[in-house]
Amino acid sequence: MVRIIICKDANEVLQKANTEGGILYNRTMLKASPFIESVIDTSKVFVSGMSEQTSDELATLFMEAKWHIEPKKIVRGILPGTALVEFSSHPDITKLKSICKNNACADALWNVSLVEMSSKVLVTGCFSTTTVELLDLYFENKKRSGGGDVLYIEPHYDCSNEFVITFQSKFDAESVVKEDRAHVLDNCKLTVSLYYPCLDRDLSEQITIPEPVLIDDLDQYRAKFLFGSDQHKAKIEASLKDVFGRPVWIVDNNSSAILKIECIVDPKYFVSRRFIID
Repeated sequence: MVRIIICKDANEVLQKANTEGGILYNRTMLKASPFIESVIDTSKVFVSGMSEQTSDELATLFMEAKWHIEPKKIVRGILPGTALVEFSSHPDITKLKSICKNNACADALWNVSLVEMSSKVLVTGCFSTTTVELLDLYFENKKRSGGGDVLYIEPHYDCSNEFVITFQSKFDAESVVKEDRAHVLDNCKLTVSLYYPCLDRDLSEQITIPEPVLIDDLDQYRAKFLFGSDQHKAKIEASLKDVFGRPVWIVDNNSSAILKIECIVDPKYFVSRRFIID
């Protein structure tokens, strides 16, 4: 954490980081964001270590039987076995942790931790041409969006149509996600939800998609037969799809057959994500 005494200077640093994607320091691009004092949301807990066989119904029954409390809402995380659980009351997290040490659900012992109140929202469904400035002006307009002062906006990983918006007030973040509020911007209907980093991807396990493989030393006699057979091409396409691959059939200027294989893994899809890690 860096403390900047003059407020104007701090705002200029944040604005520069927001518009340029970070602050370049010693040949490294650093992200900069304002320090926001954390406040614990006593009506929510984060659960990890759940079995993949644990449905929402089974989780609810477990909580009712062992925790003696009924969950109001269960939101699953992108990482397998994670969930954010909301209650109508305020559970004793120390007691929940103690219970989970000695009681398994679907042969798995849960880990329970505190959750901070979120001042962030995840906005999806934007056009790829939607600008940060347009989003900023819209979500600072309380009349139109129900929002308020926006601290900064950043892309959600490498997605061109998803953004994480941080408000100065947690109440503004809660206001824009109310069920009775619809958001339309740039003639596009947006989906807006509270953003919790704990439910997102694990930054320590970033996935690098393999580069396409070019096979240009094919036996041309067999390759031309293969390229001309829709039946055999369909079989290869089906086989590669099972391992997240896609063939691209190329014929160059010399009429030579070349096969390119592309990786079609979607890092957001936990099944394919687990496939890469394994």
